[in-house]
Amino acid sequence: MTGKRASFGIAALVAAGLSMGATSAVAGQTGGSGSPGFLSIWGNAPAKKVAPKPQSRAGYWEYGSWKVSVERQESYEDGVYYNCQAWTGGDGEPYARVGISSQDVGPPHAYPGVTIEEYAPRGYQTFMQGQQRMFLWFDDEDTYDGVVEAYYDNDGLPNAIVSFYYPYSLPVLMAMRRNNQMDVVVEGRVFHSFFLNGFTASYLKMMEGCGFSGVGVVN
Repeated sequence: MTGKRASFGIAALVAAGLSMGATSAVAGQTGGSGSPGFLSIWGNAPAKKVAPKPQSRAGYWEYGSWKVSVERQESYEDGVYYNCQAWTGGDGEPYARVGISSQDVGPPHAYPGVTIEEYAPRGYQTFMQGQQRMFLWFDDEDTYDGVVEAYYDNDGLPNAIVSFYYPYSLPVLMAMRRNNQMDVVVEGRVFHSFFLNGFTASYLKMMEGCGFSGVGVVN
């Protein structure tokens, strides 16, 4: 859902103020070999035919405030597949995360989900509490609302998450593409601000890693 800042009484909020230079990690490679040659009666060994080495899609990259990882997975049921995600935040701060798998349907039929995630150390509580309403508030005044889900992880640590899944994720992704900053508003307060510099490059790299394009969001 969209709306203006004034629609929920936060026009007078003081917006809360993450930037890294774009770098690139080199993806790994897997080897290949051709058919073995043989020695002729004249003593001349023909050159071996070497198959081209396939380029692995797995790797880690950084673009501006955003990071990308493409992880190769393999299972008996599904064979080889890839999990791809782009995120910003962390190191004790909340995360904004976008993710997709190479097994997903993908664009233009479905789009990656967007999550806002908060973790708290033992003995503390998350700022976002279960069933609270949360708004994503963008530079162009568009807002998108969700509901906080709170839970404890396997280590007994408190977590809070707000999820936007398709079809609700698509307008959020488009807003992230066209804006510079995304504020998380909870209970009328700007809880956290995420910078969006590097998001477009990160999104494209993430989608490429799982075999998709940026159609519908970037082009």
